[in-house]
Amino acid sequence: MGKNKFSSAFPVALACYLYARAIRPIFIRLDDRLSTRHCEVEQKDLFGHHSLDKTFFAFEDTYDPLSKYIDGSMPRIDLVVRKNNSYKSAVSCLEVKLTALPDNATCQLDETGWGSELVIRPDTIVYLACLIADKFPDRDELKNCLFPVTKDIDLTVAINVNKHLNHLLTAFEEIVSYRIKHQNPYVLQPVWKTCGKFGKATK
Repeated sequence: MGKNKFSSAFPVALACYLYARAIRPIFIRLDDRLSTRHCEVEQKDLFGHHSLDKTFFAFEDTYDPLSKYIDGSMPRIDLVVRKNNSYKSAVSCLEVKLTALPDNATCQLDETGWGSELVIRPDTIVYLACLIADKFPDRDELKNCLFPVTKDIDLTVAINVNKHLNHLLTAFEEIVSYRIKHQNPYVLQPVWKTCGKFGKATK
């Protein structure tokens, strides 16, 4: 397997193995105060349905249910889950981030100082925005959160975004709070923990 195939296929296979052993992965979600908390995630909430029978995992594919929010072509995402190999049976999409711990910048430190690298692609942000929009059946509710802040701002100009960043963050927090009870996993992130540089044993 090449690097790109392994980094996506292994995390998915690991998740399937966990469910086969009745082990639920950890879901990091937001609570009502917009603080993170850890809970377990059911298979239907991660993969979009209850059974792995006839499940088809399409890697580097497009999740067409969200294409209605995009002008132009829909970008690809790491994983699209389908109930079968039918193109119209897509039930969920996930970004897959196989994360090594520690990274090259922190591997010489003690274990308490280890960190990891997480790469966020522009397409990841596109899908995140579409998934949030999809949680608002009433589009006016979403517009009411954004419009007071963005109506006079050209968001294609970076300096405008920087000037109004605090207002934009407040609007985003309001949007997230409106649908806090309707969170679904979006990033599948197993952590591959090693012994550090040159096989140095961990404490």
